[in-house]
Formats: sequence, structure tokens, C-alpha cells
Amino acid sequence: MKTSMLLGIILIVVGIAAFAYQGITYTSREKVVDLGPMHMTADRTRTLPLPPIVDAVALVGGIVLLITGSKKAEKSQNSPIREVVAMKDKRKAYEEKLDAQVKEWNAQIELLKAKADKAKAEVKIEYYKTIEALQRKQNEAKAKLRELKAAGDGAWEDLKAGAEKAWAEVKTAYHDASSRFK
Repeated sequence: MKTSMLLGIILIVVGIAAFAYQGITYTSREKVVDLGPMHMTADRTRTLPLPPIVDAVALVGGIVLLITGSKKAEKSQNSPIREVVAMKDKRKAYEEKLDAQVKEWNAQIELLKAKADKAKAEVKIEYYKTIEALQRKQNEAKAKLRELKAAGDGAWEDLKAGAEKAWAEVKTAYHDASSRFK
């Protein structure tokens, strides 16, 4: 149990007790007579009144602490679950983005092949060399994507950096090829 919840329970009990007794009663001993060897004492009961506002503040404060403490405890218990779900969603979205990029690159390579088929013989050779280099880079990126998909949550972040590097290389190679053959 959290400290705030325990303090809340104590305040609620004190508030209810203060409402019930409407003050603090205590007994004290006082000397009534002190004549030489003779001593007389009397017990006196006194009541220290507590205003109702103090009782209400203790009760309301206890309830507030109890509610906020229970909400915080609930959040802290659900937090690891939320983090795992958020990580899985983030990972899935990232993998889907990379899959879409692979499809786009496949289409772009097909366009380059179509241009190569229409080109003259000497340019055709250069087109196909470029396309082969692009496909090698793309295959490396696909391999990184497969590793990324198969990796556990701990290794996923590390592999993600490698996949991003491979992706950047494919992107650069494609842009170089596109600008060379325009």
C-alpha cells in the first residue's frame, strides 16, 4: 500500500472520530492542597473542542489522498502493459512502412528495366549494371527487414539502426541511378 493511501485512511479515521467525539477529552491531575506532609490531588477531565471544519478537512483530505493514491497505483500497474503494446504497435507500423518501401522500389526498378530495354545497346549495359547494383542493395535491405521482423523486442532497437542504414544506402543508390538515366 502506498504512503498516500495509508495517510488517507488515517485521516479518514481521525475525521470520523473527531465528528463522533467533537473534541479531544483528557484527564489531568492537579494539586489541590499542599500543606507540609499532606498532599491532595484531584483528577480533572477537560475537553479540547475541535471545530467541525477541522473534522471535515481531515475527512475530505483523507478521501482525496485515498482516491489519488489508488489511481496512481492503477496507472503504475498498467504502465508496463501499455509500454509493451505501444512498442509492438510502433514496431508493426515501422515494418509495414519498410514493406511498402520495398514494393515501391520494386516498381521503380521495373521502370528502370523498361527504360533499359528501350535504350541503345551501349547505354543498355550501363542500365543493367546499375539495376543489378540496386537489386543487390535492395536484397541487403530486405535481409535486414527479415532480421528485424524475426528479432525479439530487446534486439529490435539495435537491428533497427542497421536496417535504417541499409535503407539509406538503397535510397541513395536509387536516386543516383534515377538522376544518371533521366
